[in-house]
Amino acid sequence: MPDSFPGLRQCASAPVGSAPGLPAFGGDAQTARHWYDRESRVLQAAVRLGQQHEFHRLASYLARNTVLHLHAQGAFRDFRELAQIAVAAARRAADAQALCLSLALASAHQILGEFQSATEAAEEGLRVARSHGDTVSEAAFLDLVGWAHIVLGRLSEGYDLLLSGIALHRELGACRRESIALCNLSTLLL
Repeated sequence: MPDSFPGLRQCASAPVGSAPGLPAFGGDAQTARHWYDRESRVLQAAVRLGQQHEFHRLASYLARNTVLHLHAQGAFRDFRELAQIAVAAARRAADAQALCLSLALASAHQILGEFQSATEAAEEGLRVARSHGDTVSEAAFLDLVGWAHIVLGRLSEGYDLLLSGIALHRELGACRRESIALCNLSTLLL
């Protein structure tokens, strides 16, 4: 999965006990994507059922992994819906890491032009990341909040947040994320 989603971090989210059976993909990304395309709706339903039956932690992590594929497919409304479920499930599970990951909901809002909602979700993500010392997520949320503020016309605040995100990406050696933030900053400076 890291090849398909550069910069993605592994999370310790597996339940205790034996893992459910999955097809053996043998490292073949194309086979894995075809499997996902075929099973996408089932995975989305599993997230909803997981939340309904109070498997909140598992629902939030399954949603996190599923929204990555929805984003890659351009299914942004499904991405937003599943991310909203993930945020609610992570809150119910009182799992700060899952909440921080699930607040990628801000990206869905941003893509769909819902900039005030994007700002609110990203600001919450920034607070959660900072409260748990997660500097990688902090940098990502600084970018999201900064860009959302710029789009909403709060240029000075957005500029400062983007600069903070860029500095943190640079400190972490996250070149890809730093370059994206620099591109966002360049639109402000044009």
